[in-house]
Amino acid sequence: MANKTDTFRGKSAIELAAKIGLDKKDFEFCSKYSAKLNSETVQRLKNGGRAKLIVVAPTMPVHGTNNQHYIICERFVQAFSLLRKKTLLCVPSFSLEDMLVHETYNNLYPLSDVLSGCGEVSNIAYLHNFIANYINNQLIFDGDASSLPHHLMWSRVASSRDEALKRVITGFGNTKPGRALKEEGFMHMQNSELLALVAASMNEEELKSRIAKIIVGISKDNTAVHLKNLKLEEIVFEMLKGAMNPGLMQNRNGDPVMVYTSPSGNFLPEGNPLAISAAMSLADFVIAKFDSGVPLSIEKFFNITCAENEMKPDMVVVTAFVNELNTYGGATLENAKKKNLAALEKGIQVLIGDIENIKKFGVPVLVSICENRDITKEEIKIIDKYCSDLGVKPVFSSTKKYSAKAGIDFVKSVLEIIRIEKSYFAPLYENALPLKSKINIIAKEIYNKSRVTYSNKAVKELELFERMGYGKLRVSVSRSAYWRETGAENEINIKSASLYAGAGLVMVAAEDGEFMPYYNEKYNLERIKNALQQ
Repeated sequence: MANKTDTFRGKSAIELAAKIGLDKKDFEFCSKYSAKLNSETVQRLKNGGRAKLIVVAPTMPVHGTNNQHYIICERFVQAFSLLRKKTLLCVPSFSLEDMLVHETYNNLYPLSDVLSGCGEVSNIAYLHNFIANYINNQLIFDGDASSLPHHLMWSRVASSRDEALKRVITGFGNTKPGRALKEEGFMHMQNSELLALVAASMNEEELKSRIAKIIVGISKDNTAVHLKNLKLEEIVFEMLKGAMNPGLMQNRNGDPVMVYTSPSGNFLPEGNPLAISAAMSLADFVIAKFDSGVPLSIEKFFNITCAENEMKPDMVVVTAFVNELNTYGGATLENAKKKNLAALEKGIQVLIGDIENIKKFGVPVLVSICENRDITKEEIKIIDKYCSDLGVKPVFSSTKKYSAKAGIDFVKSVLEIIRIEKSYFAPLYENALPLKSKINIIAKEIYNKSRVTYSNKAVKELELFERMGYGKLRVSVSRSAYWRETGAENEINIKSASLYAGAGLVMVAAEDGEFMPYYNEKYNLERIKNALQQ
């Protein structure tokens, strides 16, 4: 049972709303502690923001380290409050699976509200599968209809990682005419185009337009079959429109948190411009926290979300744990927890690469280094040297020992950077470039690869999308959040491509990018149980 001192005593949703200048007429309440902004409020707020936008993202995650990056962000927000700076944290919604397996999931309270339905991710997964089932049923009963796809481009999704579903045979036990065995596959719900287009839409009219553009397959005469050809666009719109509006929850300190619908940065652009723009009308500083690592989260957010919506981030805070840097340098999980200067010297190159990547977008950077113990003087000296060579200030802290003064000093460093360093944000590529050229730029600038290879499947798919007139869409590169380079080879392989016309992008899967990720290695059962008991 959770300790009595840890029992949740949060603010009511009305108190949270008042803290950011709203009242109960602006919300639809989910419970005493959480609510969703209504459509009128979101549309009123979306164009009036002048807040400073600070993006917080971790270095590449490492399995088994249990580094709780959200703690750094919580302290960040708390220190802003102590300095009486009006601040609002924005985070993506998450599912039960995220809480059970993700080591850095956002610590929102009360957790029971998150599970009971303020987030729409599971509902979107259900709707995605309804479309897949509808198409399959129509193919059985009216397979010759011109409105139906001959080549299907709409897979089913699963709400949890389950490698066994990557390739399945359906149709066992069917004895009626038209039913046959068929090889199909599931992808993770974070890959759903519905999730991506909800996150990208700024109003209901745009959402309607994006839904109508969804392509579910290719007809027998080689024309695109859109969702509107199936007469499903109105139903899908009615079921999706509520997911556009962000929710209001709180962290364990009682600070308000805006929670929005968004995919994971591993596959599709992380971030929701409607929610972030609304937040920028309610605070002086908006902190957008992502979880998928700098190369994945930041690249997609900057090149797609910010570029498409003329959003300009003012700075990036990269969070890193010393044991992660040691692990990058070859230390085992056990040895990484101790001082390991040789591993740190090698592993810090990953952090340096993250800093260099962010600077390519013209955005100022600050690095927050944390550890579950005191960081030694020797470690500080190494990290400080490499960061200083790039003109970046590292700030050090411990999850075990923390003082309000340390948090305030951290925020003062952020404020100083914002004051003296201007953001000259610009995306890395222009839309007019061919799809392969955009992929090559991402490979070179973000993953430091001089050569990109393509499977025959990927070549055919990209050529098809260009012929169909979708060559000017932005590109989302799918990789595992835990990607590792397998050797010294300086190339990256693109194995497949998918057209997400409604979301306005082409998603390409690179070597380790999985539409259905592998099984989970461990579950945070004890931690979730304690959180639910608070």
